[in-house]
Amino acid sequence: MFVAIWEYTVADGQTQAFEALYAADGGWAALFAEYPGYLGTELLRAQAPGTCLTIDRWRDEAATRTAWPTAASAMRSATGSATC
Repeated sequence: MFVAIWEYTVADGQTQAFEALYAADGGWAALFAEYPGYLGTELLRAQAPGTCLTIDRWRDEAATRTAWPTAASAMRSATGSATC
């Protein structure tokens, strides 16, 4: 298993939108679900205000490297950003 942990600083007033996009059943997870080897995403709130973590689980690192460029491009097209 390969795990990618991402830390985000969420802009004031954007927490709800961020959580909708990055939750286990959000848009980012739905996009990743189209790729072989994706196992799931978990969204965590850090203790620091405005900070969130996501944990993406993949079968292996190769699956992540295959999916990421295309998924990031699709997210950028949909939201104007590869992250949010």
